Amino acid sequence: MNIKNKISIRKNLLIVFSLFMFVCFNTATSNNLSIGVPTKAADSLIFTVSWDNSWRVSAGPSNWDAIWLFVKWQDCTGNRIWKHSQVVKAWVAGAVLKTEVPTDLTGVYLYRIADGQGNIAATNVSITIEPIAVGTYNYEVHGIEMVYIPRGSFQLGDAAQTDTRSDAFTNYTVVDSTAIPADGLGTNAKNGLIPTTFPRGQYSMYCMKYEISQEQYVNFLNCLTFDQQVTRCGGIASVNGGAGTFTVAYPVNSTYSGIVIDIPGTNNMIPAAYATNCTNDANYGNFNDCQTNAMERLSWADMAAYLDWACLRPMSEIEFEKICRGTLPRVANEYAWGDNNIAQVTLASVTNLSQYNQVSNLSSLGLCNYGRELGSPLAGPYRVGMLAKSTTVRNNAGTTYYGVADMSGNVTEICVGVGGGSTGAASLNTGGLIFDGRIGDGNLTATGDANVTNWPAIPATLNCGIAMRGGSYYSHSSAYTNATYYMSWMGNLRVSDRTYMYRAAGLSPFGVNTINNYSAGLDGRYQGTGGRGVRQILPYFTITY
Repeated sequence: MNIKNKISIRKNLLIVFSLFMFVCFNTATSNNLSIGVPTKAADSLIFTVSWDNSWRVSAGPSNWDAIWLFVKWQDCTGNRIWKHSQVVKAWVAGAVLKTEVPTDLTGVYLYRIADGQGNIAATNVSITIEPIAVGTYNYEVHGIEMVYIPRGSFQLGDAAQTDTRSDAFTNYTVVDSTAIPADGLGTNAKNGLIPTTFPRGQYSMYCMKYEISQEQYVNFLNCLTFDQQVTRCGGIASVNGGAGTFTVAYPVNSTYSGIVIDIPGTNNMIPAAYATNCTNDANYGNFNDCQTNAMERLSWADMAAYLDWACLRPMSEIEFEKICRGTLPRVANEYAWGDNNIAQVTLASVTNLSQYNQVSNLSSLGLCNYGRELGSPLAGPYRVGMLAKSTTVRNNAGTTYYGVADMSGNVTEICVGVGGGSTGAASLNTGGLIFDGRIGDGNLTATGDANVTNWPAIPATLNCGIAMRGGSYYSHSSAYTNATYYMSWMGNLRVSDRTYMYRAAGLSPFGVNTINNYSAGLDGRYQGTGGRGVRQILPYFTITY
């Protein structure tokens, strides 16, 4: 699927209304997506949306891409805390696109009405939000590119049935509403069925088209309170330090990543403003500061907070395989693009490194950002969706059956796991089985953590239920045990490769490594960890809150 990226400029607009209301607007941007400056009419925000290489097809994947739009608002005369807006209704001009407001009213889907492909020109969209009292407010409209994943059965497992270091699932076909039996996936599970409430890919959903970008994460940080930023950025010095200070949580990885304080916060009062600055110079948030590179160094708590704030949820590791493989039969040792070809994206092949138009001139089958310790690779994450061009096909564009980018390599996908491995009679990592697919509501705790019922524990606990899928720029294409490849635990690159985490009881701080269990990344932030979120389609999967 052709995917091309661009970046638009963040804008600000101050408008004075006759209703004694002052409104300050910001536009939020994402790769390949531009959201215009909104205007306000009564309780509606009106703005334009455009993006490139949109599609809808009835054959094959039978799916489409979409934009997930949501609104944040801030009372300028009170505590200035950003809050999530509930949506009443939405409208889009013309006959190409349609809007859909889900039953939880947390945002709006925008997608094509009929089959077609190509760029979507700037189109007027209106979102009506729940009324708030007359006053002085800031509003932000955020957008995330998504891909629709249809409902239906699919295959799990590696057809090779190697079940070696990667601990792949046993070959299994997931069918609607059918519980998976104990150890039905070859995980040494000993605690009964994988519940029917656990997201097993049986329901339709939307998945983020790209991994969370650094600009998207900065926009998230800039909507938090001072205390929330302290948690997410690694301490108070990462909030009230001087301008240009790199956050403890997200230090510079030259030409690949790095987040700095743009405007320092004031203790417990005014939050900081952040910007990307991978070039480590005095020009923050510049065109060459990695805004469109994948966000890395995310812990489970960081990922969960972002997804809750954006009204998404983590994917399960079973859903990961469906999104990659689709309805096609499993292939031995396959990567996310559907075959076992793989070729390294080399540093020499990349032009405009760290810029929004970063691109590789290679055209090999199975292109992938992996193997930092091998050859002449990239030493960090690249621009999300970089490999997909107008002339590429799936197996040299790095996309899945449904058109989702970079599910093998670049940064590892943090998922909710079903468990695996064992110590005596007990299974490890089964804490994820309480996960029932609840979606974030847009609001976090006072300290900046996700607060969604039945998500894996924050902070991570024994058997917390976190899986790592898809590998990263650190991973190798084979299962290495040599300490030189110390980050190959990040999950090998194949669709069925599994790495899961646990915190061993009585061990400090995190326990020990085993060939299939990595225990040190639960609450820590490590290079190469990132990911994306999903939303299942309601009301197929009804949750009572």
